[in-house]
Amino acid sequence: GLTIVVEAVDVVQPALQKEVELRGLRDQQVENLELQIKDLRSDLCEIMTLKVKPRLASLEREASETRRRLLLLPTCSVAGEHTGSCRHCRSNRGSATFRAASPDGEE
Repeated sequence: GLTIVVEAVDVVQPALQKEVELRGLRDQQVENLELQIKDLRSDLCEIMTLKVKPRLASLEREASETRRRLLLLPTCSVAGEHTGSCRHCRSNRGSATFRAASPDGEE
């Protein structure tokens, strides 16, 4: 009985050893692939950042220009109210637009 077990182990031993080697290789390949994926993700992130930076800069310039333009608008044209405290209305006191839009008809 023991001889049969020893013979069976001797027959199966090379196959088991090969299986251990193959699993070790597979595990190493999986680790290598995971590292490659991590590197690819990092590269992709860098590429996306490089693509987005010019667009972001353009949007920031556009926002600054829009803010500048809004600051130049008369406040009465935004609020729809013409008052003496409005710098646009003060500078146009004698204009027909101010007289027509002024609630108290002042000049």
